[in-house]
Amino acid sequence: MNPEQEEIVVQTVSGMLGVDETEVRAALDQLRADYAVQGPAAFDPWLEKAVQAGILTQDEAGALRTAVEQGGINLGPR
Repeated sequence: MNPEQEEIVVQTVSGMLGVDETEVRAALDQLRADYAVQGPAAFDPWLEKAVQAGILTQDEAGALRTAVEQGGINLGPR
């Protein structure tokens, strides 16, 4: 994600969840750190939580996982 895309994601997720943007940025930073070690598998706990919370359906989570695996969503370093 480029900085402009990341800002849009942060603002959107913050608004959707009613969470401070700082918390969203911290979560993205943690996800990036986990991704650097585990690769796409690092995304799974986050997707599982989103499904359990009713934020995503299982199909949506699967589509996001596939996008990460195929490089459509870049979770590498900024």
